[in-house]
Amino acid sequence: MRGSRELFREILRQNLMDAGIKEFEQSHRENVFDDPPFTVASTETEVDLVAPSLAELGINNPPSLALLYERAVGQGLGLCAWEAGVRFRLTRPLQAGDERLIVALQLSPLTNNFPLFDVGQDDSHPYLRGYYAFPGNLRGLGERFVFSQDRNGQGCFAL
Repeated sequence: MRGSRELFREILRQNLMDAGIKEFEQSHRENVFDDPPFTVASTETEVDLVAPSLAELGINNPPSLALLYERAVGQGLGLCAWEAGVRFRLTRPLQAGDERLIVALQLSPLTNNFPLFDVGQDDSHPYLRGYYAFPGNLRGLGERFVFSQDRNGQGCFAL
C-alpha cells in the first residue's frame, strides 16, 4: 500500500498532465518527481510566493546563485518547498510568451548544486522543468526568481 505522501506526489503529477503542462524531456519530469528531495508537507502551511527583481534584492551585477539566495534570505525570504513549486506552476497556466520564472527550491542534502524549477511557456504550452545549477553559476539580470514568505513576512526555509 502506498503512503499518503507518495500518493499525493502521484496526484500532483496527474494534475500537471491534466492541465496540459508540458515537460521538456522525460528526464526533467523524473528530476521533478522522482529525486529523493521531492517531498510534500506533512501539515498544510499557507505561504506567499514572491518574485522580487534583482534590483529589489540590491543586486546590480549578474549574481551567482549563492549570492542571490543569500540576499533573498537576508531580506526575509525563503526557499520554496518542492511541492510549492509544482502548485505554483498549476496556478499559472498561462503566461506571456517570454515570461519565465525560476522557483528557488529547498536545498538537497544529496548534492551541492541548487535545485530549481523553470516555469514558463513555449509555443502556447505551459511547462515545468526541474534542474540543478552550480552555486557559482552566474544569472542574468533579467531573470526573476520565486521565493517563499510566510503570512507573517518571514522566509519559510532558510539556507
